[in-house]
Amino acid sequence: SSKEYALGLVEEQLLHYHSASDFVRKAPIYYTLIGNTNSSKDVERICADNSIRCKLLQSIEDYGDEGLTLESLYDYCVKNPASQVTYLHNKGSFHPSQENTALRRMLTKAVFSDACQIMPTEKCDVCAARFSPLPHTHMVGNMWVGSCSYVNNLIHPLQFSNKMDEMI
Repeated sequence: SSKEYALGLVEEQLLHYHSASDFVRKAPIYYTLIGNTNSSKDVERICADNSIRCKLLQSIEDYGDEGLTLESLYDYCVKNPASQVTYLHNKGSFHPSQENTALRRMLTKAVFSDACQIMPTEKCDVCAARFSPLPHTHMVGNMWVGSCSYVNNLIHPLQFSNKMDEMI
């Protein structure tokens, strides 16, 4: 089922986190659950089985998208400007394909790498597997590590869509 598939993707990603260096694994995983809200117990079990501290931020049964988690991340950065955050999602859970699987695996591996997690903040603000300047500057696949001081300079996620429409 789609629930089992999505949970399998979460488990796969958490295995990358679990196998990352000790430095990376000090931070808990905060997550937003969209869709089958009964899955929170399953996510908690996956986290516990891998000795990972996971905390549910919110659970949305109806409709939701990445903006919900990005809003929480943005708000965290406003309160913790000296921190660093990692953003990832289970890409392909709604649209399974070989391309999405390959991209998700590459992006997940990159964000949990020491290169991204221990990036030299005097030289870098954001780290990801792929950056693209077109059609607008973005991290392909939207998984990245960033300094909160950089995130605080971005448009609030709730305003982003309207700002893009205004720009066009």
